[in-house]
Formats: sequence, C-alpha cells, structure tokens
Amino acid sequence: MSSYIEAFIPMLKGAILYTIPLSVISFICGIAIGVIVALIRINHSKNAISNLLKLLSQFYVSIIRGTPLLVQLFIIFYGLPNIGVTLNPFISAIIAFSLSIGAYSSETIRASILAVPKGQWEAGWSIGLTNSDTFIKIIAPQALKIALPTLSN
Repeated sequence: MSSYIEAFIPMLKGAILYTIPLSVISFICGIAIGVIVALIRINHSKNAISNLLKLLSQFYVSIIRGTPLLVQLFIIFYGLPNIGVTLNPFISAIIAFSLSIGAYSSETIRASILAVPKGQWEAGWSIGLTNSDTFIKIIAPQALKIALPTLSN
C-alpha cells in the first residue's frame, strides 16, 4: 500500500504545480482570444481595416483548427528558437494551448451569438440602447447560455 502512495505523491505534486495552472491559464487566455476573434468575425463593418481583421481571423481559425495540437506545440517549442525566440517550456505550452482553445472557442462563441434571434437586437434598439449596450445587456447573456455547455466540455 505504501508503494502506491509513494508513486502518487510525485504525480499529485506535478498536477498541483504544473497541470492545473497550465489548464486554468490556457483556458482563460483561450476564451479571451475566442471572444475577440468571434466579435471580429461577426462584425458587419465594411471598411478596409475591418475586412483585413476578418480575413486574418478566418486564416487564424482555419490554420489552428486544421493542424494537430501536437504539431502546434512542436512548432512553438522547437520552431521559434530557430528564428531566435527562446521560450520557457511552460510558456510555450500556454501559448500553444491558448491559441488552440481560442480558435475552437471562437467558433462556439460566434455560433452562439448568431443563434440569438435578431429580434433581441431590435428589442434593445427599441428601448434606446446602443449597439454595445444591447450586446452586453441582452445578447451576451443569452449567447453565454447557449455556449456554456460546449465551452465547458
């Protein structure tokens, strides 16, 4: 019985020191990236900067979702030092996981925002709310309710 405990202690220490912080930090950063990318992709502005940002965000989502996470980890950990950027392994993992989570969650967040009926936007405008107030007070809570099961998976 004591051999099991002796084998479990290093695993528990690794989980507390590395795995849990890596997961939490990557998830928070990934969700932040996902929200920004989703908002860029659903923006209806027609100016040049908006169109460029939309193209870049589509390219980012396509590339990240189209390559395996292990390849992304290898590129960040082994590829960046070849161009002079050396990172701590923990930081490399956070960057790779955050970029991956950001790409996948951006599609979930974008779909959940688009799933809220257009009448909800119109209801916000009819009571005098601005676009940003309508989004924050009416659309975002409903979109969060739609996106939460997928994001928590």
